[in-house]
Amino acid sequence: MDEHLERMRMRTLLLDPKTLLPIALLIAGAVIGMSSILAWVVTAWWSFFGVGVYSHGYLVLGLALWIGWTQWQRDPPSHLGPWWWGLIPLAVLITGMATMELIYINTSRALLLPLLFVAATSLVFGLGAARRVLMPAGFVYFGLLPFWMLDPLLQALATRAVSILMNFGDVPFFIEGFYIHIPAGTFEIASACSGLSFLMSAVTLATFYSAMYLRRWPYRVTLVVAAAAAALVSNWIRVWTLILIGEHTALEHWLIDDHYFYGWVLFIIALVPILFLARQLEIRELEQAKSSDPASPSAVARPEMANLGPLMLAALAGALLLTLPSLLATEPASVADQPPLDLPDLAHVGAEPAGDPAWQPDFRDARQGHGAYVFAGGTVEVFVAFYAKQDADHHLFLPRNNLLGDRRRRAPDARRTLTLEGDTFEVNEFIDTTGRSEQLIWGWYEVAGRIVNTRLGAKIAEVAAMPSGRNDGMVIAVATDCDTGCDQARERLEAFLQAAGSELRKVP
Repeated sequence: MDEHLERMRMRTLLLDPKTLLPIALLIAGAVIGMSSILAWVVTAWWSFFGVGVYSHGYLVLGLALWIGWTQWQRDPPSHLGPWWWGLIPLAVLITGMATMELIYINTSRALLLPLLFVAATSLVFGLGAARRVLMPAGFVYFGLLPFWMLDPLLQALATRAVSILMNFGDVPFFIEGFYIHIPAGTFEIASACSGLSFLMSAVTLATFYSAMYLRRWPYRVTLVVAAAAAALVSNWIRVWTLILIGEHTALEHWLIDDHYFYGWVLFIIALVPILFLARQLEIRELEQAKSSDPASPSAVARPEMANLGPLMLAALAGALLLTLPSLLATEPASVADQPPLDLPDLAHVGAEPAGDPAWQPDFRDARQGHGAYVFAGGTVEVFVAFYAKQDADHHLFLPRNNLLGDRRRRAPDARRTLTLEGDTFEVNEFIDTTGRSEQLIWGWYEVAGRIVNTRLGAKIAEVAAMPSGRNDGMVIAVATDCDTGCDQARERLEAFLQAAGSELRKVP
């Protein structure tokens, strides 16, 4: 009964003004200072039908809150009060958040939110409280990390595993990249078939079970690794059996079109032994705890609370720091009624105007120039886009901007070295294989006058240019058909840029 009363007192802790008022102050500071990234999280997590990379975010948040509340009841800190050294990690994280805001790093800022929560907790309520919220804060990363980056690796792993499994059947097959050819037809192990959704579901559930019911780290790691392996194997079996079913039914079986539901059925079956393993680990842990300490557990004591004054002072300091990113945010650039860029007359270098270009890249809200020239026995298309002032909504590397056009294209094949007016740099090379003939595309970016070819390079250039106040950005790209071979197309593009590249850089 005494233990029950103590737990009831713990539940009233959240209603204590000494707890509510500092928390409310911190929340207000976070909402004011980080409204843009919090709005992105709210939007990314909201999906009524569960569609989207982060559509499970609210479920993850709910599980994290339950983990935190359960662990707090099990082992609350002995004292709640300010830890003023916590200002240092909080200030460092806020500086990182503000810097990312200044150089227009958008969604990646969300990765700092759980760490900010832990740092703010340590400042206001102490290190003991911060240690108790560390695991639930880390659990939130299941709804924030860009796990989609694992898709190519998992695709390759699934293709290799399925190729091994195919040897156990009597179906002849041939593998080309991510395509598996059989007599009945061709199956593609696309990114949606990589097994990422099954893997993340299994790891998330196993981590939740580990946090709630296991305390020994070897047991926790064992459960998570076993769940991940079961999820991957179930996906490989899904792809393999679908290929066999497709071969023996001439691709007419209904599972061929509803293979995602089939995958979840196999996933549930694969998790049955994992749940049995989880229960056995929990029982073993309880038996070991009883044998090492047979005494009955002691009652849970209510933490000693510092006075409201120091708590509010620490919360005020934290709230002021949390508002800093919004104070440094820049105003959106004006993009209304921007005239197009005029491409130069290049007749003096042997480039005559051609018809309308077929290649259609697009950088939204940028001033754009687009044209085509007849040069060296072929047609060279030119595209230039310019942002006089970049911000979070008008930036070279926003996902909506598309250098490669609307059609599906391959990833960059290579980088080519180019020298213009003494500047030696690399350009990104792409090859489009969707048309009647291959098309070769070269392109590079310039940020504050500095040539770059990667997003990271652009961010470094933006930071270096901050003292000068420049944050303009430009992209230059050229394209030509590989109708007589891509080697000759490369020679044409290089000759064209040697002749006209300097003038293209002066277009804005």
